Amino acid sequence: QAGAEAQADVSASAVSAAKEEALLALSLLHLERYWASDERWQEATPELRQQLFEQRFGGPQRAALAAREARAAAAASAFRALLKEHGVNAGSRWSKVRDAVRSDPRYLEGGRSEEEREAVFDAYVAEQQRAEREAQDEEARAAEVARRLHAAGREAEERR
Repeated sequence: QAGAEAQADVSASAVSAAKEEALLALSLLHLERYWASDERWQEATPELRQQLFEQRFGGPQRAALAAREARAAAAASAFRALLKEHGVNAGSRWSKVRDAVRSDPRYLEGGRSEEEREAVFDAYVAEQQRAEREAQDEEARAAEVARRLHAAGREAEERR
Protein backbone atom coordinates (compact mmCIF):
# COMPACT_ATOMS: atom_id res chain seq x y z
CA GLN A 1 0.00 0.00 0.00
CA ALA A 2 2.88 2.37 0.78
CA GLY A 3 4.33 1.61 -2.65
CA ALA A 4 1.02 2.51 -4.29
CA GLU A 5 0.92 5.81 -2.37
CA ALA A 6 4.48 6.59 -3.40
CA GLN A 7 3.63 5.79 -7.02
CA ALA A 8 0.56 8.04 -6.82
CA ASP A 9 2.71 10.86 -5.41
CA VAL A 10 5.21 10.43 -8.23
CA SER A 11 2.40 10.41 -10.81
CA ALA A 12 0.79 13.53 -9.31
CA SER A 13 4.16 15.25 -9.26
CA ALA A 14 4.77 14.33 -12.90
CA VAL A 15 1.34 15.65 -13.92
CA SER A 16 1.95 18.87 -12.00
CA ALA A 17 5.35 19.30 -13.64
CA ALA A 18 3.83 18.66 -17.07
CA LYS A 19 1.16 21.31 -16.44
CA GLU A 20 3.81 23.78 -15.32
CA GLU A 21 5.89 23.11 -18.43
CA ALA A 22 2.81 23.61 -20.65
CA LEU A 23 2.09 26.89 -18.87
CA LEU A 24 5.68 28.03 -19.37
CA ALA A 25 5.46 27.19 -23.07
CA LEU A 26 2.30 29.30 -23.46
CA SER A 27 2.87 32.58 -25.23
CA LEU A 28 0.88 35.45 -26.62
CA LEU A 29 1.35 33.88 -30.05
CA HIS A 30 -0.54 30.78 -28.89
CA LEU A 31 -3.43 32.93 -27.73
CA GLU A 32 -3.43 34.92 -30.95
CA ARG A 33 -3.81 31.68 -32.90
CA TYR A 34 -6.59 30.47 -30.61
CA TRP A 35 -8.54 33.72 -30.52
CA ALA A 36 -7.78 34.90 -34.07
CA SER A 37 -11.41 34.77 -35.19
CA ASP A 38 -12.81 36.43 -32.06
CA GLU A 39 -13.91 40.02 -32.69
CA ARG A 40 -12.90 41.15 -29.21
CA TRP A 41 -9.38 39.87 -29.78
CA GLN A 42 -9.16 41.51 -33.19
CA GLU A 43 -10.28 44.86 -31.77
CA ALA A 44 -7.80 44.79 -28.89
CA THR A 45 -4.54 46.65 -29.38
CA PRO A 46 -1.28 44.70 -29.12
CA GLU A 47 -0.56 46.49 -25.83
CA LEU A 48 -3.93 45.49 -24.41
CA ARG A 49 -3.43 41.90 -25.56
CA GLN A 50 -0.03 41.81 -23.84
CA GLN A 51 -1.51 43.35 -20.70
CA LEU A 52 -4.36 40.82 -20.63
CA PHE A 53 -1.94 37.97 -21.20
CA GLU A 54 0.25 39.18 -18.34
CA GLN A 55 -2.76 39.60 -16.03
CA ARG A 56 -4.06 36.12 -16.71
CA PHE A 57 -0.89 34.08 -17.15
CA GLY A 58 1.97 36.21 -15.77
CA GLY A 59 1.60 35.15 -12.13
CA PRO A 60 1.06 31.47 -12.86
CA GLN A 61 3.99 31.47 -15.29
CA ARG A 62 6.25 33.03 -12.67
CA ALA A 63 5.06 30.47 -10.12
CA ALA A 64 5.67 27.64 -12.61
CA LEU A 65 9.15 28.96 -13.33
CA ALA A 66 9.90 29.19 -9.61
CA ALA A 67 8.64 25.61 -9.14
CA ARG A 68 10.81 24.40 -12.03
CA GLU A 69 13.85 26.14 -10.56
CA ALA A 70 13.10 24.71 -7.11
CA ARG A 71 12.85 21.19 -8.55
CA ALA A 72 16.12 21.68 -10.42
CA ALA A 73 17.82 22.98 -7.27
CA ALA A 74 16.50 20.07 -5.21
CA ALA A 75 17.64 17.59 -7.85
CA ALA A 76 21.09 19.19 -8.01
CA SER A 77 21.29 19.15 -4.21
CA ALA A 78 20.34 15.47 -4.10
CA PHE A 79 22.93 14.72 -6.78
CA ARG A 80 25.59 16.64 -4.83
CA ALA A 81 24.68 14.64 -1.71
CA LEU A 82 25.11 11.48 -3.77
CA LEU A 83 28.56 12.66 -4.87
CA LYS A 84 29.49 13.43 -1.28
CA GLU A 85 28.30 10.00 -0.10
CA HIS A 86 30.48 8.36 -2.72
CA GLY A 87 33.52 10.27 -1.50
CA VAL A 88 34.02 12.42 -4.60
CA ASN A 89 37.01 14.66 -4.06
CA ALA A 90 39.21 17.09 -5.97
CA GLY A 91 40.92 14.29 -7.88
CA SER A 92 37.80 12.37 -8.90
CA ARG A 93 37.03 11.73 -12.57
CA TRP A 94 33.52 11.79 -14.02
CA SER A 95 33.92 8.59 -16.03
CA LYS A 96 34.69 6.57 -12.90
CA VAL A 97 32.16 8.29 -10.63
CA ARG A 98 29.37 8.05 -13.22
CA ASP A 99 29.68 4.27 -13.32
CA ALA A 100 29.63 4.08 -9.52
CA VAL A 101 26.52 6.25 -9.03
CA ARG A 102 24.48 5.36 -12.11
CA SER A 103 22.24 2.88 -10.27
CA ASP A 104 21.19 5.40 -7.59
CA PRO A 105 17.75 7.00 -8.19
CA ARG A 106 19.19 10.43 -7.44
CA TYR A 107 21.37 10.08 -10.53
CA LEU A 108 18.32 10.27 -12.79
CA GLU A 109 16.25 12.58 -10.61
CA GLY A 110 14.82 15.67 -12.19
CA GLY A 111 15.18 14.45 -15.76
CA ARG A 112 18.56 16.06 -16.11
CA SER A 113 20.70 15.25 -19.12
CA GLU A 114 24.10 13.61 -18.95
CA GLU A 115 25.71 16.98 -19.70
CA GLU A 116 23.88 18.66 -16.80
CA ARG A 117 24.92 15.90 -14.40
CA GLU A 118 28.51 16.24 -15.54
CA ALA A 119 28.31 20.03 -15.09
CA VAL A 120 27.07 19.56 -11.50
CA PHE A 121 29.90 17.07 -10.96
CA ASP A 122 32.47 19.52 -12.39
CA ALA A 123 31.19 22.31 -10.15
CA TYR A 124 31.30 20.02 -7.12
CA VAL A 125 34.89 18.94 -7.92
CA ALA A 126 35.89 22.59 -8.46
CA GLU A 127 34.48 23.41 -5.00
CA GLN A 128 36.45 20.51 -3.54
CA GLN A 129 39.62 21.75 -5.24
CA ARG A 130 39.02 25.28 -3.97
CA ALA A 131 38.42 24.01 -0.43
CA GLU A 132 41.57 21.89 -0.65
CA ARG A 133 43.64 24.89 -1.81
CA GLU A 134 42.18 27.06 0.97
CA ALA A 135 43.05 24.40 3.55
CA GLN A 136 46.60 24.17 2.20
CA ASP A 137 46.92 27.97 2.24
CA GLU A 138 45.66 28.05 5.83
CA GLU A 139 48.16 25.35 6.81
CA ALA A 140 50.96 27.33 5.16
CA ARG A 141 49.89 30.51 6.99
CA ALA A 142 49.76 28.66 10.31
CA ALA A 143 53.17 27.12 9.66
CA GLU A 144 54.60 30.56 8.81
CA VAL A 145 53.13 32.05 12.00
CA ALA A 146 54.56 29.17 14.04
CA ARG A 147 57.98 29.60 12.36
CA ARG A 148 57.99 33.35 13.07
CA LEU A 149 56.94 32.80 16.69
CA HIS A 150 59.66 30.21 17.11
CA ALA A 151 62.23 32.55 15.52
CA ALA A 152 61.08 35.44 17.72
CA GLY A 153 61.34 33.22 20.81
CA ARG A 154 64.83 32.09 19.83
CA GLU A 155 65.84 35.69 19.22
CA ALA A 156 64.53 36.69 22.63
CA GLU A 157 66.49 33.85 24.25
CA GLU A 158 69.68 34.95 22.50
CA ARG A 159 69.26 38.52 23.79
CA ARG A 160 69.13 37.38 27.40
